[in-house]
Amino acid sequence: MNREKFLYIMLSILLLLNLIDAYTIVKTGERIEAQAETIAMLEREIHLLEKNLSESLAVRDVREAELEARLEEAENRISALNNSIQVLRQEVNLLRSTGSAKTYILGVRDGSGVVLLLETEVRHGAGRVLHEIEGEVILDNTIQETMLLAKKVAQDRTGVNLSDKDIIFRISSGDEATYLYGSSAGAALTISIIAAVLGKNINQSVAVTGRITRDGRIRSVAQIREKAIAARDAGISVVLVPAGSESVEVEGIKIEYVRKISEVEERMLY
Repeated sequence: MNREKFLYIMLSILLLLNLIDAYTIVKTGERIEAQAETIAMLEREIHLLEKNLSESLAVRDVREAELEARLEEAENRISALNNSIQVLRQEVNLLRSTGSAKTYILGVRDGSGVVLLLETEVRHGAGRVLHEIEGEVILDNTIQETMLLAKKVAQDRTGVNLSDKDIIFRISSGDEATYLYGSSAGAALTISIIAAVLGKNINQSVAVTGRITRDGRIRSVAQIREKAIAARDAGISVVLVPAGSESVEVEGIKIEYVRKISEVEERMLY
């Protein structure tokens, strides 16, 4: 091979290599341009996302502020309602602490049972315990003590302060004179105050006899049979007597035994 031909071949090879390099450079440039466009698109998407996120955070902040304001308003409203409820409860207690109730006192006269009507009124006053008599009823001095004790027990049971309330007991009998003594009316007096204070009714088909203690227990009394007979004849169907009393059966009336004033409440109030 002569020198000229060799040089020609070498030039051709170099040219081909240059063409290959040029092609590679062009393709690389195209890829770089494509990558640059992709990067630019991604940057635009990131910018849009950042903008949306910023707007969302701003909206969230506004909503949080609105929610906090509404929450504060609700808390203030709840506080105001609670205050109103307290006022209403005080008014209800005030209303509940003035009222009246009717029940019966079972006694004995000349060896026979007797039923006396007891009407109790609780009203605003000076903490007095008063009584009014209709008919021929004579009260023993122990009755006044029992009335005061009944007031104390009723106050403990209801939780209503009776120091500024007057309690008036009205006791009625028939034409015959009745001497009311002892403390056997204690349970009846107590349940009548409780009913009047709480604004509840007393079941008129049920009567109670029994002494009352300071802690609300019902203690024994005498002549239960005579009292039960009188109650039956007056149209009463159930007589509550102290637990532990003598066992008594009287035709036409049911006798139930109670230990404390709360049990009397369950059976007599509604």
